Parts: sequence; structure tokens; C-alpha cells
Amino acid sequence: MKYAKVRKEDGEKIRRKLGEAGKIAKGYPIISEAGFVFLPVIETKGLKYTIVEKAASSVEKPTLASLLKSKLTPRQLELLPGGFDSIGTIAILELPEELSAKGKHIAEAILKLHRNIKTVVAKASEHTGQFRLQMYKHLAGKKTKETIHRENGIMLKLDIEKVYFSPRSGTERQRIASQVKPNEDVLVMFAGCGPFTCVIAKNAKPRLVVGIELNPEAHKYSVINKNINHLENVTLYGGDVKKVLPRLGKRFDRILMPLPKTGANFLEVALKSAKKGAVIHLYDFQKEEDFPEATIEKIKKSCKKFKVLAAVLCGSYSPGVSRVCVDFKVG
Repeated sequence: MKYAKVRKEDGEKIRRKLGEAGKIAKGYPIISEAGFVFLPVIETKGLKYTIVEKAASSVEKPTLASLLKSKLTPRQLELLPGGFDSIGTIAILELPEELSAKGKHIAEAILKLHRNIKTVVAKASEHTGQFRLQMYKHLAGKKTKETIHRENGIMLKLDIEKVYFSPRSGTERQRIASQVKPNEDVLVMFAGCGPFTCVIAKNAKPRLVVGIELNPEAHKYSVINKNINHLENVTLYGGDVKKVLPRLGKRFDRILMPLPKTGANFLEVALKSAKKGAVIHLYDFQKEEDFPEATIEKIKKSCKKFKVLAAVLCGSYSPGVSRVCVDFKVG
């Protein structure tokens, strides 16, 4: 096998550089000897490093199935989940009934495979209640439901049982942040623990981002997250949007409504706080064949003059139903 010989102190920097260029041979070991690091390469053309031959065979990386081969039956191995959601250092499994008794074995294997994961839990309920919270059963690792999640250049501290949070919406949060213009006043209704407020404040240049959240635990974490991200242009309020917003006496250039299930019921209060020409992002749950027409009909009930700017599918909610967003400009 061909190896690039580099000084040990330069090894990690050069490994990243070669990896980005697609020249590292995956599956082969990196060798360290006498002050040098030997990096396995698949192509030597254009490389300015000393190239040497070393005897090495590819190392087959373990998989979840291979680690559990002695613990699960062939049928159970077929039922292993293809992946899992992770929030910070917590992995969240959704296990079929046939694997519920094997949850601990599966969780321990995940801890071996993923060094960044410190806690593994399984979903123990559906999202329920006014705050759409979910219960989890601890399977392995550190016994905690609190973690720090990183995305889009920010940190979010939260307890997964006390706060609704979807790690799958990170791309959508960045999509919205990329639209925010300098010096905009932005309102985030149903702000949760602060994912939209923090991502926008950190990645755009708004004059002000206001977040309002009803769940007192989520509001508590949103204040923490404002502080740990050092965001001075964020103002947060705890309470009911319909009561808090009118008291502010302020109008906004952009309003986010990330409450898909009932967000449309708050359109009238949102419109009263929208500047002329403001952009509103309304989230909804819809069957794909009914989108965007069904969501646009909801907007028409509250807003007589508006222009649709974009209609986006933001992820799956249930079989045949998606989380969606309509961006529209108030006329």
C-alpha cells in the first residue's frame, strides 16, 4: 500500500487536506513511527510528500449488526433501525416491539460505534400535550436527558423531555436565516428553547430578534442559550403570544410561525404586528398532494392581500404527511 510520509506535527493538517482532496485511502490504518505519520493514499500524482510502500491490509469497520450478531437472532438483526436522531450527545432510538427487550444491547453497541454519543434513550411515548413533549427510556450511557446541541454555529442547551426540539430542522433554520436582511426586526413566535432566534441572530445581521414562548421550561432554556451564544440583539418573553405580542406595541419586518399543528390560528395576531411588506413564514402539516394549495387557503382566511414567495417541504411528519412552510409577503 502506498503511504505519504509526513512529520508527526503536520500529520492531522495534511490528513484533512488529503481527505478533502479525496486522496486518502479509506479503511487502511494510519501508521505512526519515529516522529513521522504515514497516511494511506489512493493517488500519488501531484503529491509533494515522500511516498513509501508499506504492508497494510484494509480494516473492516464494525457495524451495528456485526457487534450484535451474538446478541440478536437473524430476524432481530433484520429489524435493526437504519439510523437514529441525535440531539447533542444523546442518541434517540425508535425500536419496534420485537427489539424492545434488546434495547440495552443495541444502545451499548451504539456507544461503541459513535464516540460522540454519551447517552442512548428510546422513545417511550408520542408527542403529547400543549407543548408537544415526549418521554424517553434510558438504555445506556450517562443517565441524563439534558445536553448541548450544536448546529449552524450555535449551541443549544435543552432537556429533551422538557422541551420540544427537532434536530432535523437545522437546514430549515439556516434557510430562514439566509433570507434575513441587515437591520431587520424579526419575530419568532413559539420560540421554544431558541433554535430559530439563536441561528438568525448568529448567522444574519438583524437589528433585533424577539422570541415568545409559552412553555416556561423552554423559555428558561432560551434565556440560557441567548447567554451562552453571547447574543445581545435577542429579546425573549415568556407567555402566550396572543397576550404578549399586543403589549409590545411593535411591528416586525419578518415573522416566523413554527407551530405546524395550529400556527394558522395565530395569523391574525401576527398580521397586526407585521409591517407593510413584511415576510411571514407559516409552518403547517399537509399531505404532499394538497400542498401548497391547502396551506395557502388557510392564509387567505386571515390575509386578503399577500404574495407567495416560496412553498417548501421541510421534512416528513407521518406517512403521507409532511411538515411544510409557505413564505409570503404581506401586501
